[in-house]
Amino acid sequence: MRLCFSIVFLLLCNQTLHSQIQYPDHIFGDTLNAPFFFGVASASPSQSELILWTKIHTELEQETLSYIVSSDEELMDQVASGEMMAVTNSDHTVHVSVDGLQPDTYYWYQFTDEAGNSSALGRTKTLPEDPEDLQFIIASCASIYSGYFNAYRHIAGMEDLDIMIHLGDYIYNDPDTDEQVRVPDPYPIDPETLEEWRDRHEYYLLDPDLRAARQMHPWIVLWDNHDMGNRNNPDDWAGSVQAFHEYVPGSQQDPNDPFKIYRSIEIGDLVDLYVVDLHTYKGDDIIVGEEESILGNQQYEWLTTTMNQSDAKWQLIANQNLMGHWSAIGMPTIIEYPTDGDVFDDTTWDGYFEDRKRLFEFWRENDIDNIMVLSGDAHLTFANDLIIPPIPESGYNRATGEAAHGVEVVITSLTRGNFDEEGYAPDLAEFATQVSQNINPHHLYNNFHDHGYALLQVKPDSITVEFWYTPILEISDEINLDQVMVLKDGVNHWERLEAPLSIASREQTSIAVYPNPVSDKVMIPMDWVKDSFVSYQVLSLDGRILAEGKLQKERETMPLQLPQTTEHFLLLQLADQRSEHTIKLELIQH
Repeated sequence: MRLCFSIVFLLLCNQTLHSQIQYPDHIFGDTLNAPFFFGVASASPSQSELILWTKIHTELEQETLSYIVSSDEELMDQVASGEMMAVTNSDHTVHVSVDGLQPDTYYWYQFTDEAGNSSALGRTKTLPEDPEDLQFIIASCASIYSGYFNAYRHIAGMEDLDIMIHLGDYIYNDPDTDEQVRVPDPYPIDPETLEEWRDRHEYYLLDPDLRAARQMHPWIVLWDNHDMGNRNNPDDWAGSVQAFHEYVPGSQQDPNDPFKIYRSIEIGDLVDLYVVDLHTYKGDDIIVGEEESILGNQQYEWLTTTMNQSDAKWQLIANQNLMGHWSAIGMPTIIEYPTDGDVFDDTTWDGYFEDRKRLFEFWRENDIDNIMVLSGDAHLTFANDLIIPPIPESGYNRATGEAAHGVEVVITSLTRGNFDEEGYAPDLAEFATQVSQNINPHHLYNNFHDHGYALLQVKPDSITVEFWYTPILEISDEINLDQVMVLKDGVNHWERLEAPLSIASREQTSIAVYPNPVSDKVMIPMDWVKDSFVSYQVLSLDGRILAEGKLQKERETMPLQLPQTTEHFLLLQLADQRSEHTIKLELIQH
């Protein structure tokens, strides 16, 4: 009876929050696992601990939920279990901290209510103690109104992912008037109260692709301006903070300070990850003359002290805003940008020159290298060498990377608009990209018109960054790899490749070759080939061509012998005169 009531309740919608809403396409709750309509999630992994999350729909003031954690998908080998109370004061969300787990291990988990109804089965993973390699996803700016979350669906399907990192604007307080792709009726209001912010988080979790990505991987999430209320309105600000902590697992690290979300994560000797919060502290402290700090002095002292004590090979800084310099001097006036001045946007680190300068100089004076900054918010993609402007006086050499202090990855929006949604023609967007790179020689790669995420593969000798893009205007399984960038150990600037790996030509899709993972030979379907042969290239992730040639179309499936290599991953590019396919191969090492 309880299950039936919950399904009917969701379909008819809550009279307070959901009365008579006309939902757009691809928005629905998880009725199969009612009353856990909003899915499950995990967050903040360490080598032995995880945080698990769910929300139950109930009319009761409180309800006891039980949970189990198992080392197998059938939940036979249970390693942890317990009970938690879902109460009205936390909107019936629960956060469970599970410890005593084994490092580098997949776990499955599930919640059950008092009536015996079960949630979806979640999968998560602890961090390794001494990793040889790690894989991270970074994403940013996911407006549910601006398009479909195809990227989240692709991320959910990844098998070997250590952490999903969201760099801010996980939700949006308002739709953009130029991006009316999935907007409910009545039109969404800008939240100003706790209940309205809760409603916005609930609405996001009616997207099945977001639920799937949260269900399958552990997350780390930063908040940014669209996640948060107005600081000058105490109810709005406090409501947004509370709702964020309720719906985003692992977001509140300090129970005594709900506004403090910055923290560090140690992953063996390979990586120290610093999660930095600019939004909360921006402009709070003065550091030089009237120059404001973007970090705030307390966070700056924490970050620099912790970095100076690190013994990790790589130091990654996750923050909300573009850290690298983006000069606008010489940009055509037809291109609009937020700041009327010499930089594109002075709400980023470009508006806090002294804070950025003291941080970069601290790195240099203390011989801290192997730094990669991960940034969001811009809705555009950048791979930057980090320098202290102005550019002519910086000593920077684009050909060699000399005078760089580290590198930065700025990931585009997952769906929110960029040059395409602003109405710029594709040719103008490409022109703006090229002009911007000429003005900013430390920008080694830009994309101003696509949407997606970046995949980081971290090894002791290098970090490889893949930029993946998906359509957003319709539900699609299409995904394109546009660029691969490499940072090598001890270099502190992006690798200069003789022929940078850019895969942005002809029609691109991916086909199902097999087996994958592969040992030495891969089978290639030929039903898509219109010519009598197909050209192929086998490349390393840093763009080196390891093998190339042609395959005759003699039968429906053709074998391809792969070159001997110590690489763990390869890219296989196949092309005829009409289309191109890019497949990432994982190699089984003998």
